Amino acid sequence: MRAYLKSSIVFILLLTMVYVPASAQKLSKKEKKAEKQSLREGDIEFESERYTIALPHYLKAYGINKSNAETNYRVGVCYIKSEKKSPAVEFLERAFKIEPKIADDIYYQLGKAYQFEERYEDAIIYFKKFSQETKIGAGKDYKEKVDRHIYECNNGIEFRENPVEVEIINLGKKINSKYHDYSPVVSADESVMIFTSRRDNSTGGKIDMHGFYFEDLFISKKDKENEEWGAPRNMSEINSDVHEASVGLSPDGKKLIIFKGDVGNGDLFYCKQDDEGAWVKPKRFPKNISDPSSWEPSGVISPDMKTLYFVSNRKGGFGGLDIYKSQKGKKGKWGKAENLGPTINTSGNEESPFLDIDGKTLYFSSDMHKGMGEDDIFKSIYKEEEGKWTTPENLGYPINSPFKDIYFVLSGNGSTAYFNSVKEGGVGGEDLYMIKFPDPEDKEEREELVREVLQLEKELIIEETEEEPIVVEEEIVEEKIEEIVEEEVEEKAPVPILIPVEVVGEVMEKGTERKLSGGLIELQDQNGTLIASLSTDQNGQFNYELGLDYEGELKGTASLDGYIYQVRNTMVPMPTSQQQRVKLLFYLDKPVVNKKIVLRNIYFDFDRSTLKQESYIELSKLVNMMQEDQSMSAEIAGHCDHIGSEEYNTTLSRRRSKAVYNYLIKKGIAPDRLTYKGYGESQPLASNDDEEEGRELNRRTEFIIKGL
Repeated sequence: MRAYLKSSIVFILLLTMVYVPASAQKLSKKEKKAEKQSLREGDIEFESERYTIALPHYLKAYGINKSNAETNYRVGVCYIKSEKKSPAVEFLERAFKIEPKIADDIYYQLGKAYQFEERYEDAIIYFKKFSQETKIGAGKDYKEKVDRHIYECNNGIEFRENPVEVEIINLGKKINSKYHDYSPVVSADESVMIFTSRRDNSTGGKIDMHGFYFEDLFISKKDKENEEWGAPRNMSEINSDVHEASVGLSPDGKKLIIFKGDVGNGDLFYCKQDDEGAWVKPKRFPKNISDPSSWEPSGVISPDMKTLYFVSNRKGGFGGLDIYKSQKGKKGKWGKAENLGPTINTSGNEESPFLDIDGKTLYFSSDMHKGMGEDDIFKSIYKEEEGKWTTPENLGYPINSPFKDIYFVLSGNGSTAYFNSVKEGGVGGEDLYMIKFPDPEDKEEREELVREVLQLEKELIIEETEEEPIVVEEEIVEEKIEEIVEEEVEEKAPVPILIPVEVVGEVMEKGTERKLSGGLIELQDQNGTLIASLSTDQNGQFNYELGLDYEGELKGTASLDGYIYQVRNTMVPMPTSQQQRVKLLFYLDKPVVNKKIVLRNIYFDFDRSTLKQESYIELSKLVNMMQEDQSMSAEIAGHCDHIGSEEYNTTLSRRRSKAVYNYLIKKGIAPDRLTYKGYGESQPLASNDDEEEGRELNRRTEFIIKGL
């Protein structure tokens, strides 16, 4: 859910570094060996952009040798990429002092470090130096990024000189942990707060690729006598061994919207309390909201329960993440998703919508409106008579900062609010904070509106009870909730009998097309979960019947001793009443020196060198093949299309090939068996004039056998 997991866009300039040897400080042979080992372990994680995991390795190396400019530089960058950014300045300044040309982007990184420290004037100086004094900074690829940073710094100066009258209070160790705590949702009367945490007692105990525990929901209730939040409780009745995150809560605190990262690409679900106070199993919103092909990390329902505001990166938006709305029709069906338009949404990311008790004031976070850093909190009011939203207004300093300020929720009376951020003196990573505002002039009217909204929710249930007196209350409540999440049910036609889709295939020797028996066939879903493990028969054939719920991409791998494994992908249609088959044909080749294997299932985000999760299916096969044949050595070759400069493409392809190289080493393949190289756009397989038939083929990673 999080913008920092999935979710936010970070500008990364990992370019060619100038390595500087340790100087001045004399090290023993043992110390040199330990430093080298720590740097190597850190580099593997750094090049894969897992900065929080790389940082301890670099700090260990720094403890051995403080005068290594490269170590200081990388420690500084790791801090910038983590939540606690303050130490970055010290390390980057030291690196710059030891070696001013330590990296092509040293001015840029110093500028960001100063910006996070609110040293805006210094930051502007170094951002300008980056643009004016370096080749890459003067390039058009970075002009927009640097201009944005300078704009944010000027905003920071303006907002800091005109602070808003508020008190910001960390909720303390009773609520916050040493881990990430974020995304608070609070009932209108502030009696209930639910939030998301990555603390170490998570339900599944799993850790993601960045070293963080999976997300769980926690609930806290306020003691009305001392006005303090009680110790939070893990919502074990909702949490599972994957991600669950809180994103929206009804005014009465009994209806919750959550994000589940294991469904689709990350979807929204709705759950509620029964009349005994127990939370029931979450239900997924319909596909016009929780689109299986896009990411929906947050949402909130209006106080009258008739409009859902939610975030999505679906096609057709203005930027990365946009805010949409869906209105509930008379029969309880959620309508078509409507983009809120260019007044609210930008070319960047808009996130974490919250609708005030008045039903017309929208709060949200954005990284592209008039902000001072990563994400700022804004508000906009819907003018019904004009049918449009007002220009978003920044909530100001010190609510907003150069850090990610997000997930703002306002109490019903308007006197307090909650959000999460990273500020000096915090308890852990991201922390929950409370904002105390001066009492609003309309506080009494707001409190009356809260009472009306809460009464309305009760009356909705009472009215149904009067109409259907023979139905128990639990069934009535369930019926009402179903209207919120289920699509309209028309008169039902006879349900057809569905027939599972069958996977059929053959494994043959390349060139001779001889049928290969005894081959291992592994079928996996798009996430890498093993569905079936089969063997080919004497005719080299296999077949498997998929479950009725399977639809989407299927990955098949064929392997056999003495041959190079092969991976094939196919799309599986939705089961129907007719028999359907998908076919997988494999042509296995024998390994020979200088044989090139194009790894078609190695995926990177656009302009990035971080391996995506989907790549691990192919890479695990590569590891197995090299482990089975200990004499095999190889080169990892990265290739790009011609989009971008030749120099940049060579650098990017090298970084990508190194990411694969680092993965194989981490999995136990000896470094002396591997080399890596980036060829950029110099060796195309097809014309770059066409995307589907050319450039897509040219963006590839190859495994070239160099020895057997």
